[in-house]
Amino acid sequence: MAFVQADVNSSLGALLAGTWLNSGLYAIELLQVWKYFSRKPEGVIVKAVVVLLLLIDTVAQISDYACVWLYTVTHWGDEEFAAKQYAPIPIYLITTGLIGFICQSFLIVRLGRLSKSWWLPGLLVAPAGVGLSGALTAAAKVIMYPDYHDRNQLNVAVTIWLVSAAATDVLIALSLLWYLNRVRVSAKKFDQSRLTGALGRICLMTMETGTVTSVLAVVIFVVYITNPEGNIATGLCFALARIYSLNILITLNQAHSLSKSTHGNSSSSNGGKTGAFAGIEIIHTATVRIDDPREREEGRAIDLQELGGRRGGGGVGTFAIGRDVGERSEEDKVYMQRGDSL
Repeated sequence: MAFVQADVNSSLGALLAGTWLNSGLYAIELLQVWKYFSRKPEGVIVKAVVVLLLLIDTVAQISDYACVWLYTVTHWGDEEFAAKQYAPIPIYLITTGLIGFICQSFLIVRLGRLSKSWWLPGLLVAPAGVGLSGALTAAAKVIMYPDYHDRNQLNVAVTIWLVSAAATDVLIALSLLWYLNRVRVSAKKFDQSRLTGALGRICLMTMETGTVTSVLAVVIFVVYITNPEGNIATGLCFALARIYSLNILITLNQAHSLSKSTHGNSSSSNGGKTGAFAGIEIIHTATVRIDDPREREEGRAIDLQELGGRRGGGGVGTFAIGRDVGERSEEDKVYMQRGDSL
């Protein structure tokens, strides 16, 4: 048949390869979710985010399998069916947009907690929302124009979606890197070697997180613009949502391990400024220690004696002595057995 002789590598083959890649990533995601819950984490919101990511990814995974099954099994050889896009395509667009927005919002909230300021996170919400709207618009366009020959109707929506997603990922990664590096430098000044090492690893992990998703989004966009009627971009996009979810899960699990390694290496006080990123609490404090001279050297004593007639009164008075006593009036005389400073 003409359909069998046609080049299906960039259409059905790309979808099939995308599901293979997606299956491997989904298996890793399940392992990361099991690892996360096996340590009995606290925090209802974070656990709810993890469960929500898994549920949406599961829906997307089933949709991807259904897409390939319909084209390659149920309707194999049906050229009229193969020329159109059906429900699994807009479902994967919607789920991918939702996953990206949830993961970006999660990191934006972490950035706000780390920086203790919400003006920058507030600005980053805008491009994340634009990316989500682009994905939803692309899904609506597929429903309105299901024919592969009409895919140019999606160009604007896909461009807004992928460019906004890539830009948001880069901005979030750079912002987190900036604040984490500031804390790392502060910890280094106070000789917190274990905390400095942990923050250095988190900085590297943050760079990798933003780089992988943003680079993949740009690659998908370039491939789509080059060949809009093919499914190579679709096959790659199948994996985008899984990578977003894996970035969050791996960050949470690695941060838990790092927080255990740094536990007990720092002290805190109620008045300290705190920030948190991915389960590691960062506390800025100042510690002042005053040694009792009597503990360091017995016999070191300061006798303060006032001679009679101190400004119209008698008796014994006291005053604080710092590192430099300074000159006193003739009426106030200080007798010190050893030196004039503590």
